[in-house]
Amino acid sequence: MPFYVVLFLFSTFKLVIGGLEYDWDVIGRFLLPEEQMPIKIIADDDCHFGWIVSDGELVASSPTERIYIAPSLPGLYTMMISDGRTKKRINLFVMHPFSSLKNRRIQGYLIGRYPKSSPHPNLQAVKGFIEVKREWEETPVSPNYKIKEFLGRTEGDIGPKYLALREELVYKLELLNEKIQKKGYRCSKLKIVSGFRTPARNYNAGGGRNSAHIYGGAADCLIDEDGDKNIDDLNRDGRRNSQDSKILMAIADELDKELEVSYPQLVGGLGWYRRRDFIHIDVRGEKARWRR
Repeated sequence: MPFYVVLFLFSTFKLVIGGLEYDWDVIGRFLLPEEQMPIKIIADDDCHFGWIVSDGELVASSPTERIYIAPSLPGLYTMMISDGRTKKRINLFVMHPFSSLKNRRIQGYLIGRYPKSSPHPNLQAVKGFIEVKREWEETPVSPNYKIKEFLGRTEGDIGPKYLALREELVYKLELLNEKIQKKGYRCSKLKIVSGFRTPARNYNAGGGRNSAHIYGGAADCLIDEDGDKNIDDLNRDGRRNSQDSKILMAIADELDKELEVSYPQLVGGLGWYRRRDFIHIDVRGEKARWRR
């Protein structure tokens, strides 16, 4: 497919995609083959923009709006949008449709059996699975996260890996990072302990049948700036334990209250565990709280 290019001037701008407003320089989006994705530019002033895509089709609907039509083949594609000063890159993962899941496997990769229905308003079904080849693992899906950070445990898998992931989860993690920093805590980014879990792995580990993890909408996370795989001493009592994660949970709960107004689809479950030092967050679309 040809590239699409428009000459440009100067401005600063944001993008609106799938109901989310992005001011990031790098964005990850997940599409089905030939799925249409509207993109709208919000700019401070009237100017022209350059659009370049590696594959797929761009259809103009206005000077600041395009509809991107994804390629028919699953894979990793890119789009660049520029105003001459600021460039934004969208990494486009075209997924294997859910119907590609045969005998609980996708391309030979064990996924497991999904429930017939989901109780979560914003996590009703998995549209498809993102293929993550080894050379794609470092691909950013947001300013702070790469696609590999959401992969489940895959010991023994030497070929491509597959996962389900929701853009809303990535967006919420970035919002929570920002809020933690504004509270004065040292946090370059939350470390993801567990992102996507296949139904097979989730069930074997004793997870809930309708866990938000199997839909790609949940993450267990903590603050670990020194890289020792334990939560940092947030309350400065000389210990690192669930009392520190309780602080993190309170910040996440405060964020959810704000999201009820701005992005209700990002509201979700929030879990704290007495014997663990991470918290669970998700984007199920309704408030749920638990302490164990």
